[in-house]
Amino acid sequence: MIFFIEKWSKMKIVEYITLEYKRIKLSKFLIFYFVFLISPSPINNVASANAVTAKSEVIRINTQKEYSEVKKINDQRSALAHKAALHIGLPKSGKVYAGLSKVQADAVVAIAENFPAKHFSKAVKIAWCESRLNPSAINSANSNGTADRGLFQLNDGGTMQRLGITKHTAFDPHTNAEAAYVLFEDRGWQPWVCRYKIKK
Repeated sequence: MIFFIEKWSKMKIVEYITLEYKRIKLSKFLIFYFVFLISPSPINNVASANAVTAKSEVIRINTQKEYSEVKKINDQRSALAHKAALHIGLPKSGKVYAGLSKVQADAVVAIAENFPAKHFSKAVKIAWCESRLNPSAINSANSNGTADRGLFQLNDGGTMQRLGITKHTAFDPHTNAEAAYVLFEDRGWQPWVCRYKIKK
């Protein structure tokens, strides 16, 4: 290029046109090249589209899986609630949880997970009598100043401490039911006053 500029005055018109043509052609090529580099590749677009589709598919599968798991849990909760309602003696109901609240139905699930099937009926009756299946129930009216807490109304005057639960964890239905079963294995239904109020 420098050579041509130095020899500008000596160039013939044909050489000048040829040089100008080459410059324009080179400019077009460079423009095309940079545009090609900057613009997204159709291959990349296809890959991106495939990645988005695959991600959507994974999300859809996960959502279906989560929905199936939630439905399974809810069906179990409902079935156990209906079973518990029969044992408690509640009138037959077409409601999802047989007339129990979701909190009560979850309490029934906690009982079913901690007590063997052969003790389920009695355990539900005891818990219903003690707390109305309310994991947050508390009775502070004991004459000795102690309080009974949670689903199975475990006493904080030594019973809870022996079972390794605190005044706070006693309100968790699973923790309370688990501790109640340990107590039951050790002493049967004797620790619960409600045993006298239940016929079977």
